[in-house]
Amino acid sequence: MHYQSLASVIFAGLLSSIVAAAPHGSPTIQARACATGYPSWISYIDSSTPTLSFPNSNLVSISLSSAAERDALVQFTGIPSGSYGCQFEAFFPAGFTVTNTGNAQVYVYSVDRQITATDTWNNAPNKVSQVGTANFLPSTSAPTKVVINSFVCAPSMSFRLRISQDSGSGSSSFTQANANGGF
Repeated sequence: MHYQSLASVIFAGLLSSIVAAAPHGSPTIQARACATGYPSWISYIDSSTPTLSFPNSNLVSISLSSAAERDALVQFTGIPSGSYGCQFEAFFPAGFTVTNTGNAQVYVYSVDRQITATDTWNNAPNKVSQVGTANFLPSTSAPTKVVINSFVCAPSMSFRLRISQDSGSGSSSFTQANANGGF
């Protein structure tokens, strides 16, 4: 999740003013006021075990079959007050391993509440609206960025990811590695 905070924008503005007032011949400094936040919670819920909750982990696992559905729950917390321009994206360095089978198109939904450690298939946050789609297909030779969508920032932002039910069975999974790959 990328976001900008009001303090970082003010700092960038002050920095730009100082640079503009510097004697000629000084290099121009490009202000950058964007921070990256990684998920504070990743888990999944599974229709084949509807009363079982799964712990916070680094496994992003989403699947759909005739026997069961598995949705991933992803939450970002600690987004500073005054932040704006939040963007939900995935980044994969060249060669990052994502396992996809069949229909691996992922639908991303906003949800009606924060994720908790006791969420199960039966009591998980409800989908509010579809906010994006993604195919997690990293390149073997170059970094890959997948932008899911941009949002108004909130202190906590929660999402439910599931395989599209329009095109049959499939799955997508990877191990979250923060700056080394994932959300």
